[in-house]
Amino acid sequence: DFPRGDQVTLKIAGSGKFTLRVRIPEWTSGAEVTVTGEAVTATAGTYASVDREWADGDTVVVKLPMKLYTMPANDDPSIAALAFGPVILSGNYGSETLSAVPSLDLDSVKKSEGEGLAFTATAGGKKVRLGPFYDAQGFNYNVYWSTTGALSA
Repeated sequence: DFPRGDQVTLKIAGSGKFTLRVRIPEWTSGAEVTVTGEAVTATAGTYASVDREWADGDTVVVKLPMKLYTMPANDDPSIAALAFGPVILSGNYGSETLSAVPSLDLDSVKKSEGEGLAFTATAGGKKVRLGPFYDAQGFNYNVYWSTTGALSA
C-alpha cells in the first residue's frame, strides 16, 4: 500500500544468516522498524540494519510516517515543489493554461479526507486540487510554485 499508506510489511521466504538494510528517508520522523515484533533502531537519513539468522516466515514491518514539506529549486530557492513523504505533488489545472509559475499559499494546503494522496490548496487566489505527480495525466498540471506562508505541522 506504500506510498498511499505509511507501512510496508516484508515476509521472509527461506532461511539463513544475512544482513537486511532498510533505508529510512530524511523526510520521515518517528520511523519504526520491527522484526517479528521486536523493535529495531530506525533513524531518519540512515539505514536500519538487521544482522541475524532469518527463519522462513519472519516478518519485517517498516512504518514511515509522512508529512508535507517543500523542496526548493536548486537555481531559485523562492520556487519549490511540494511533497508528501516520497511523493511529489502536482496541481490539477484541468484545461487551464498557465503562463507563469503560480503562487501557492502553503497555509491553505489541506489533506482531503478519505481520498488517499489527495490535497486541496489555494494557488493564485483559486482552489486547486493536488495529487501525486505520477498520476498527472489527461489535464494541465504544475509541480513548481512560488510559495507564501508556511505548512502546518
